[in-house]
Amino acid sequence: MDIYRAYVESQAEIADGEEVILNRTSAHAEIVICTIFSVSTRIVEVLSPRLDDKLWGRAIVIDAAIEFLRHHPEAILRVAVESKPTRGNSLFIDKIRASEFADKLKVFLVPKNVQSTYHCHFMVADGVHYRLETSVAETTSLGDMSLDSRDTAIVQFGRAEYGKKLRIIFAGIKARSKELAFQSETTPTPVRTATRAKSRKLTIAAQLA
Repeated sequence: MDIYRAYVESQAEIADGEEVILNRTSAHAEIVICTIFSVSTRIVEVLSPRLDDKLWGRAIVIDAAIEFLRHHPEAILRVAVESKPTRGNSLFIDKIRASEFADKLKVFLVPKNVQSTYHCHFMVADGVHYRLETSVAETTSLGDMSLDSRDTAIVQFGRAEYGKKLRIIFAGIKARSKELAFQSETTPTPVRTATRAKSRKLTIAAQLA
């Protein structure tokens, strides 16, 4: 993994949006996610089914997120999940909520009717760096690139064109989701009601073409 790590970190430093990095394993994902946090300075947004502890619960990933929030006064982390996180079933959320940076974490629960409007999960940072997954069942087009279902995800650093479009997609999903308020020792509760999902699907092919 040292060679892959060096490769990812070098591309993050160059950040010219030219290189497409393939992420095929959870070990790759750990390196990519930590690197994205390390080069981000303002906003990180994550759309995930449930922030699986097998990846997001790793100490190195949690530490990278906290360091991002620590080093940048204006930093904010927005997470949209498809199942409600309860205390103890998301180490990532629990650890950040227990830190001094809890107010910088915003968590949104995506309603079922909104979940049917997209076919991907992603992490986008500062509108220029991203890691994009797709469902196993499909091949997704990103304009001049194609992500086959055999690839876990693709990654680019400094690709403002696609980063901006992913931010727009995230904003649309967030606007129709429920922000969760967390209280000590309790399950998070919704603080606002989601509006009806748009009828047209937010496919990556349509949004990133």
